[in-house]
Amino acid sequence: MKRKSLKERKEALKKRQKEETANRNNKNQGFKPILDLSGYDEVEFFKPVKGDNRLDFIPFTITKDWMPYEPGFDDYKVDVWVHRNVGPNNDRVICPKTIGKACPICEERKNMRDQGDDDGAKELRPSLKCLYNVINADDRDGPILIFEASQFLFEKEMLDEAYSVLEDDVSIFDPETGLTVKFRATPEKWGKADYFKFKSFKFEEREPYDDSIIEEAYPLDSLLVVMDYESLSNLFYGIPESPEPTLLPKPEPEPEKEKPARRRRTRPTSEPKPEPKPEPESEPMANENQCPSGYEWGVDCNEKNECQDCPDDIFTRCADEQDRIKKAEKEKAKEKESPRRGRRRRV
Repeated sequence: MKRKSLKERKEALKKRQKEETANRNNKNQGFKPILDLSGYDEVEFFKPVKGDNRLDFIPFTITKDWMPYEPGFDDYKVDVWVHRNVGPNNDRVICPKTIGKACPICEERKNMRDQGDDDGAKELRPSLKCLYNVINADDRDGPILIFEASQFLFEKEMLDEAYSVLEDDVSIFDPETGLTVKFRATPEKWGKADYFKFKSFKFEEREPYDDSIIEEAYPLDSLLVVMDYESLSNLFYGIPESPEPTLLPKPEPEPEKEKPARRRRTRPTSEPKPEPKPEPESEPMANENQCPSGYEWGVDCNEKNECQDCPDDIFTRCADEQDRIKKAEKEKAKEKESPRRGRRRRV
């Protein structure tokens, strides 16, 4: 190993501190962050609190061609598929299928299913997350925050309610004419896991933001940390490689512009802010024998489109029940096929 100079070691240590400072709020799961925030001095995340929460959603300008619309258009979120418990450190990593690339973990999952190892395949199933730019509506003078939430527990509930109560031409996410989203976070517990259920979504009129606020939002699609195929495969199979994993190439950066301050006019509030409670990764239901989409528990598992977005814990337990039902049916069929035994009558 080539000996490093004292200057190189000091610079590396300083770089390490800067990286860890930028990503300190993004390490609630595993050791690898899923967002590269090294280009920002200060990044804050929104964490729901028990009871009422109120958010204003801020769109950002798309920069990647794998997004639903072309670069230059605006979007209010990024959908991210995430694998958990990958490698020796149980890291959280972005599934490359998020950006339309091949994923070695998903390929192994398919191999397991083809070989009949459904239990092993379930462990490799990615979960769908949504990333948003938001402003706490109770602190409009505060900064733009990054909010990561389960698509099933948050996004689906919010849009289901919006579809029910809002007119088709109402845009929740438009900076000028959009609405404040109010919802209730209710603490739930499943085993040792604490989590929030998001219910009671309401949509309130708010003061408009200037459309220029979009320029202040984080470009979420360009911040994703997506490992290339070889690096992710090495991590998954435990093959040692260089300390710095290879990331998919990024476009040449544009000349740096002066970043505007992330501050906004606010409505005064006298209520103290409660301590935030981290949103856990676990996404179970309170009723262990209830399908969240209304289908028959243990019978319709992996047969409906909604199964693809079902939280891992629920999907696994439903699949286990399906296996139990099928096993019982096979045993019952064998009993019917077996000839009855009795005493032979004397002739």
